[in-house]
Amino acid sequence: MKKRVMMTLSALLLMIAAVVVLLVVNVNADPVQYNLWIGGDRVTSENLSGDGWKFEPETNTLVLNGFGLATWGYNMGKDFLGHYPSKVNLYAIIYAEGKMDLTIRTEGSPSYIGDPDFANRAYEKSNRAYTAIYNSGGTVTITGDAKLTVGANYRGIFCDNSGTLIFDNARDVEVVTYGGDTLHASNITLKGNSHVNTTVGHAGAGVPTMNIYATYTIKVYEGSSLKSDCELGADTSNRGYAGIQCFSKKKGGGVYAYGGEIRSDVYPAGYDIGDKTLYAIDAPVVNIEGDGVVEGNIYNWYNPNEYYVNSVVYGYSGGGGRVRFNGAGILRLKMSTAKPEGSSKTQQLRPNSVSFAENLLYRTDTDGSCREEITAYTCDGIFLTSKGVYEYWSYSEKNLYPTHYGEYYGSFDLKSDALTLKDVMTKTLNISRLVATENSTNMVNPYVDEGFEIPEMTVKSGATLILKFDKDRDYTFTKPIYLEGGTIEINGGGGSGIIKGLDVRGKGTVIFHEGTVSGEVEKSVKVVMDNETYSSGNIDIPDYGNVVDGTGNTVHKFAYKAETEYDYFRRVCMIREVEERDFLWFEGKFHIAENGDKMLYLWTDRADRPHRIGAYPTADCMREDEQTLSLKYGTNTFAPGTPFTLKENGVFVAKAGDNVVLSPLAGGNPTDLQKSFVTWVKWYVSKDGGESFELVQRTQGPTADNTDGPYASKTIRFEYVLPEITEAQNGYIYRCEVCYWDAFTWERTSYCYDATLYVDTPQLKEPDRYADGQPARLEMTHGTTLDGITFGYRWELSRSGGIRWETVQEGDSAVYETAAVTDAMEGWQIRVVYSIYANGKKLSDGTTDPVTIDTIGKLPVITKQPESVVYRLTEVLDDDFPPSGLITVVIEKYYGFSVEAEGEDLHYRWQRSKDNGRTFEDLPGEDEAKTKVWYKVAAGTTWQYRCIVYNDFGSVISDVATTRTLYPPTTSDPKDLTVPEHTDAVFRVDITQGLPYGTDVIWQVSKDGKTMVDVTAEDGTVNVYSEVVNGEIHWYTTLTVSNVSQDMSGYMYRCIVKNQPNGEDYNGLRRSWHATLTVTYNCAVDGHKFDEGTVTSEANCTDAGCKVFTCSACGYVDERVLAPLGHDWKAATCRSVKTCLRAGCGISEGNFDYTNHIGTPVWNEDEWGDVDGHISKWSCCGTVEHPYERHTFVDGVCPTCGCVCSHPLTFPATCVAQGTCQICGLVTEEINPNNHDLDPYGTYVANKKEPTCTENGYTGDKCCYNCHGVIEAGNVVPAKGHDDSRAATCQYPAKCTVCGFHGDKDPNNHEYDWSAYFVKTPTVHETHWTCCDAVKSEPHDFDADGVCKVCMYGCRHSGGTANCMEPAHCEKCGDPYGETDPNRHEYTQKYPCGNDTHLERCKCGTIIGDPEPHRWENGYCTECYCDCRHTGGTATCTEAAICENCGERYGNAKGHTFGGWLKDAAGHRRACADCGEKQDEAAHTPGDAATETAPQLCTVCHYEITPATGHTHSFVCENTDDGYLKSAATCRAKAVYYYSCACGACGEETFLSGEMLPHDYSDEWFTDANAHWHACNACGERSEEGAHADTDRNHGCDICQMTVSMCSDADNNHMCDVCGRMLSMHRYATDWTGDGDTHWHACTICGEKADEAAHTGANNDHKCDVCGKTLTECADANNDHKCDVCGKTLTGCADTNNDHKCDVCGKILTECADKNKDHKCDACGKTLTECADKNNDHKCDACGKTLTECADANNDHKCDVCGKTMAECADANNDHKCDVCGKVLSECADTNKDHKCDVCGKTLTECADKNKDHKCDVCGKTLTECTDANNDHKCDVCGKVLSECADTNKDHKCDTCGKTLTECADANNDHKCDVCGKTLTECADTDKDHKCDVCGKTLSECADANNDHKCDTCGKELDESTGTGEGETTDAGETTDAGETTDAGETTDTGDTTDAGETTDTDDITGADDTTDTDDAAGTGNAGETTADGTAAATTEPAGQENGCGSVADGALALIAAVALAGACFKKKKD
Repeated sequence: MKKRVMMTLSALLLMIAAVVVLLVVNVNADPVQYNLWIGGDRVTSENLSGDGWKFEPETNTLVLNGFGLATWGYNMGKDFLGHYPSKVNLYAIIYAEGKMDLTIRTEGSPSYIGDPDFANRAYEKSNRAYTAIYNSGGTVTITGDAKLTVGANYRGIFCDNSGTLIFDNARDVEVVTYGGDTLHASNITLKGNSHVNTTVGHAGAGVPTMNIYATYTIKVYEGSSLKSDCELGADTSNRGYAGIQCFSKKKGGGVYAYGGEIRSDVYPAGYDIGDKTLYAIDAPVVNIEGDGVVEGNIYNWYNPNEYYVNSVVYGYSGGGGRVRFNGAGILRLKMSTAKPEGSSKTQQLRPNSVSFAENLLYRTDTDGSCREEITAYTCDGIFLTSKGVYEYWSYSEKNLYPTHYGEYYGSFDLKSDALTLKDVMTKTLNISRLVATENSTNMVNPYVDEGFEIPEMTVKSGATLILKFDKDRDYTFTKPIYLEGGTIEINGGGGSGIIKGLDVRGKGTVIFHEGTVSGEVEKSVKVVMDNETYSSGNIDIPDYGNVVDGTGNTVHKFAYKAETEYDYFRRVCMIREVEERDFLWFEGKFHIAENGDKMLYLWTDRADRPHRIGAYPTADCMREDEQTLSLKYGTNTFAPGTPFTLKENGVFVAKAGDNVVLSPLAGGNPTDLQKSFVTWVKWYVSKDGGESFELVQRTQGPTADNTDGPYASKTIRFEYVLPEITEAQNGYIYRCEVCYWDAFTWERTSYCYDATLYVDTPQLKEPDRYADGQPARLEMTHGTTLDGITFGYRWELSRSGGIRWETVQEGDSAVYETAAVTDAMEGWQIRVVYSIYANGKKLSDGTTDPVTIDTIGKLPVITKQPESVVYRLTEVLDDDFPPSGLITVVIEKYYGFSVEAEGEDLHYRWQRSKDNGRTFEDLPGEDEAKTKVWYKVAAGTTWQYRCIVYNDFGSVISDVATTRTLYPPTTSDPKDLTVPEHTDAVFRVDITQGLPYGTDVIWQVSKDGKTMVDVTAEDGTVNVYSEVVNGEIHWYTTLTVSNVSQDMSGYMYRCIVKNQPNGEDYNGLRRSWHATLTVTYNCAVDGHKFDEGTVTSEANCTDAGCKVFTCSACGYVDERVLAPLGHDWKAATCRSVKTCLRAGCGISEGNFDYTNHIGTPVWNEDEWGDVDGHISKWSCCGTVEHPYERHTFVDGVCPTCGCVCSHPLTFPATCVAQGTCQICGLVTEEINPNNHDLDPYGTYVANKKEPTCTENGYTGDKCCYNCHGVIEAGNVVPAKGHDDSRAATCQYPAKCTVCGFHGDKDPNNHEYDWSAYFVKTPTVHETHWTCCDAVKSEPHDFDADGVCKVCMYGCRHSGGTANCMEPAHCEKCGDPYGETDPNRHEYTQKYPCGNDTHLERCKCGTIIGDPEPHRWENGYCTECYCDCRHTGGTATCTEAAICENCGERYGNAKGHTFGGWLKDAAGHRRACADCGEKQDEAAHTPGDAATETAPQLCTVCHYEITPATGHTHSFVCENTDDGYLKSAATCRAKAVYYYSCACGACGEETFLSGEMLPHDYSDEWFTDANAHWHACNACGERSEEGAHADTDRNHGCDICQMTVSMCSDADNNHMCDVCGRMLSMHRYATDWTGDGDTHWHACTICGEKADEAAHTGANNDHKCDVCGKTLTECADANNDHKCDVCGKTLTGCADTNNDHKCDVCGKILTECADKNKDHKCDACGKTLTECADKNNDHKCDACGKTLTECADANNDHKCDVCGKTMAECADANNDHKCDVCGKVLSECADTNKDHKCDVCGKTLTECADKNKDHKCDVCGKTLTECTDANNDHKCDVCGKVLSECADTNKDHKCDTCGKTLTECADANNDHKCDVCGKTLTECADTDKDHKCDVCGKTLSECADANNDHKCDTCGKELDESTGTGEGETTDAGETTDAGETTDAGETTDTGDTTDAGETTDTDDITGADDTTDTDDAAGTGNAGETTADGTAAATTEPAGQENGCGSVADGALALIAAVALAGACFKKKKD
């Protein structure tokens, strides 16, 4: 073994030696060198990071974070180039060699490379040109979020002509150079939201010729931007100049904007470049993809030396440049020129000096001699310019630069053939006018950005201007379009956008192709709706009669309202010539009216042209998204596809006898043009529910195929008449088929409408009787209903005999229950107003005849409700710990319920629910018993009990009472555990929840085997868990005793569970059995258990010590050496040397350590406030901590030393710039809107507006060009007012020569004459205006023959017969005429007039004849169908009562009323209270034997067989077991225990035991703000308490070390008040502080003032010019709306009081006007006109208010005012006559053989049974069953023998026929009839033998009343000494001799005692004042009741069982048993 160890150690030493050698070799290796230099230093593996940079060689990534390296202070040759390879001759700050692919990533703080701020100075200092980043041919990728600034005096980022430059996610890069390219590479790419800004030449240090150079491509992707800012420099080289240049055409060379933005700005700067050309962008191609933007700008062509620059904004110096677009990109190119003041030279463009490359617009002469002067436009605007065959737009803006003369010119828009105004209208170029010059044609998209207006437009003679609008974009015109002989075309973007405010003036032509357009077009302008070549749109312009369609036909505007939620429409088909299938097509977007209506304006010749229309949610939806529409024009509706709308299939309601007119149309009739497409209308009827249909009517139109035959009529009729409805028609389906010929598809299509007839037969049923105190139930029935038919009911009540009605119930319930009926409700009436619905749609209404309430009888009234009981189980002590020999007692209780009620003939029925009240079951028992008591309620049951109390008038139900048992949780017993020492012991107990739910768990431990105490945290950990087992939740608890030791062996543990605190105030408790813990230990296995050890000799700093340990388990001793402690050094500081702190040592060594200071650094006060810099020193030794350096201000404060900048050099704020300190850069003053900086553009006029007819104008505000703020406000110019050229007519409002139409139309001023045709109705004829479709209605002027003299309308009526309700109907035309015949009654019906008779009455109200008695059959009268109110008769247990009125049985049999148990010692039974029938008779079934607390009961009737016993506690025992512990001993109190009973029960009184515990003080200090102390861990008592003291002023207590104070500066002197440490220096606030006179900067700490000065307010802006404090407020004393001080406009003219005048200046603002047509001034409310209806349309001609409604007083179906047809003849009430005019429509008929008219339902015949087969001879209905009304045992109808004579009721007569079958007889001599039981004789003793002569019963005893010693009856000699013979019975109350008894079963008088088994009268047994329930059995009382001897009942009956009827002996036995129970002993619980 030893040898193996030595070999292992040798191998290990060899390995260590090898590693050491390798390390030595590695140390001597050369570092890795990378091809990267930074600041002249090469990056190596030993130099991978520096100040603000690090290099990651794995990815060649240079990471910059706050990097900064400038050339200032460097010698470029010595410090940079000298460190590069010898072949490098270029100075660069960052240099990469060998085509290295380098990534530069910025992060964190901004970085800079080179000298962006001091490049010129650096150039002068180094005298060397240098590049910031140079990569010789490789790829440079720049990325990162942090800003990167690159500056150089030569080139910025240079990748040679073959390298690649990529910006990827480079968020902020700025490159500045002063003589060379900012970016130079073969290909330059920007992507990933990169933003690069480049600037070259502005410092004038170099001679830049270009800014960005790429050999091939420059690509900028979406989200990225590249900006070039290039100032021209002088260059002697023979090359051109460009801001951006792509040199080569190869490899796709050019500029590519892939959704990104590229901009190049070039400034010539006055250099003479000779004949060279200046380019903003010089590239073979400009490619713009998607939304890419490319912009080129050349500024300031003018220079003072009159030099001229050949300039091309975009072109290619190699020739042949081009522009490509792929998407909605933008190319913006701009040049600026100005003529020098006083110069006579003309600014000219040199050859090829154009805005675009020459091949884009036009070509110049090849010899270069073409010179074109710039046109000097005379106004601002954009112009269409022609260059030979080429055309392009140009724009001019006069005086763009006020300091120069000249104008601004340019050309733009190459991407399409339409100019988009938003591309050219910017903040610097706001187009004011657009001109289409003579004979030019072009297209303009007038879309402008938000904040701009579409400019004014002029179209010159011969010019055509096409306005093209974007799809889905809205446009608003605010300025007019002037036609000077030109043409303007409106092409509205597919109609998907809305074009508003169109205003076309002058002379010319407007052509509308498509779009949704609104506005004005003057009458002088020709308007064309081009609906031939294109689709027209939704055009809302005035109709002056000057509009034609594409073929030159005059058309007019018709306004239609569309019913749709969609915004767009397509496929509007307009019928023009039906036979030719000629259509117009429209599409567009709906106009939205002020009231929200969606409007469609169509231009055609008549209103009924619309044939088909579809609406869409968006403009791009496909055909499948179409929603077909209905258009409304006035009262007419034009639907898509068909000119009519059929009703939805449904149900209509009628009553028998009604006449009904059916129509399939949902609206009005189609027009004549539309009707011409209806082929036919057919009506069918189905009588079998839709299985088959038969044709009943047909009409056809001109498009039908057959033009002759029975249907040759060309008149379409939609209506169908149903006369005289009958009940047999219920469910008939009437189908209308309409065939329509579609002119668009050339196809016929049939449309169907089904109407199902429901014949309603309503009836209101009332109860048989009304019971006092009980609600009455009424019900509505309707006979046979149909599927889908529902009803709504409004139940009404009248307390005034039908005069006034009130609603008492409303809804869908056909049942109404009144409140409890009382005598006061006698005579009240109830009726039902009902509504009939089909599938939720209302069909009709009706009202029933009322019923009257009669008050009868009274219900029971419950006076005492059953009460719920709660059973609380007492505590069960399961754990007999410690064993005491006591027993466990469980005391159970019994509960019962009782109810008390008042009323007549009451009966009771008890019920029980086991499902929480959902269902109840009847409980057995006597129905007369008031009280039921049930026993032994199991723990946890919550059954419900109630009692039903009833009599003949109804029943009442008692409240529900419950038995609720509260019980504690239960547990299993923990198991004994044996575990090794230092392991965990886990005890587990399963828990079952108690009631209420929720368990508190307590574990207890006994450590002495005598007492149990609650476990603490030191004893173990208690947890409670739940788990799901088989779908149920199981709970258990564990006690984990951790790290058990041997001294814990024998500990005993148990668990206590109890209910958690709850609202039941119940806390039951259970204890588990205890378990014992056994702990084992083995030193040999587990190791010794050493004690803490004893030190025998102490160790010190240099010497060892000794310590001895002893095993507590086996006694083994272990002696151990203590190592020397070593010195406890206190480190040296700047004021002390190193010293050992250990007691007894104290050795010191070494010197002071001036790097370890004990003080704090303090800024040198001499340097505070220094503008330049700061320095700090240590307070302990005075050495310099922070060397002197310059301040770096942040927000005006140096973050290093806290110095506040005093801002010695600041520029004041202007309207566009803040005031800024030039030292620290802090903003010292916010933008001052009143200090306008007018350089360089000066001012302009804004908001200028010319006055119009209705609106005021405005002279305009003088504004600052830089901030656009108002310098001087303008003035209001009053409106001019209208100059009407024509008055308003019915078609158009008034026309002003200036503004066009205004105001409202005049309906009374018509444009055209009357038409020549009439529309005739029975009362009037109508003529129409052709201009506005107005109607003139006149009544007919009839002649003697009834013919109108004007329109020839009328008929000479004849024929027909009048009756009491209707005049005669003309046989020729069918119209009614003449008078009614009051003596001819045709509509009669019989009505009940009581329960006995009925009468016949006509519908006209006439009563015919006298009342007749009812003819009863099956409880109904066969004449009037009256329902008999059954009365009289008596129901028995087995049969219903017989009505005394109609003889029918009614109601139900009473049924047996079995009450509770009748019980005695022999057994139990039930008996019917009415007939005595017995039920369930049996002997008792004994239950469990009697116990201490419960008697033995019969398990069936609960008769008490054996009584129970009892027990009384005596709480005198002092037991100190844990079970009786109330509170444990503490350090302040002894333990408190409860006294207990010998049986183990716990009492409520307490006693003290044991001693108090000692205090346990803590080792640590407790503190508060003032003191410290040690505290008792148990009670908190304090020890060694003392106040804090800080004598060394270090903020901490000298004793407890608590921090008692913090550094504070209460006196604001910048130093700590306690320790004296310097806390701060002056910090002056940047904001001004001031008062009413002065302002200053205040120190935020001490308040010291600086810069204090007085306020100044010279610029009249109400504020101090310095601090901005408000000195005054704006005020307008002279009421001119402006501030008297600053001149600011404070208010505008306003009229809040609506008096037409300005409230401030009094200027008249408006005149009275009534635009909303309410007859009042819209402003002041003055009444201007009154309502009037001159055109008889029921509405006010001005406001449209409805003045009257259509009314038909003369019942001719037409309105008496407007003549409108209001209805057709209809028979809704099914009386065969028109409901309006009375015309007879049909006759009664009974086709379905139901005895009733099929229409009106009138009974035509009655069921009759002439052949006596019990069936109707007509309808076959079974009329009767075999009955024997005359009780002759035969059927009264058919004669069939039904029964034989029988005497079941034993009355000697036949039960049926009444025939006497037998006579009374007494064969058994009992004085009663042997059959009927009638008493036939009384006992008599005619032979005077003291016995009855018939039955032999002893009637008397011998008596001697006359004292003659003889019996007064029999004469027998009597004994002289006594009056009674032996064995004879005495009078009542006397005692007979021994052995004499009364006869068994006889009843004694009150108070006498009977033998066992005899029954006494009620209450015979109880004494006076003794209480029992009314029907309780003698001797046995309920809980709390008193028996005969006054002793309380010993038993308590369990809930759920009945009490029994016992005898006196039962009561005595119960009392004896109760007394004996007190001495009984208890059975000990089994362990």
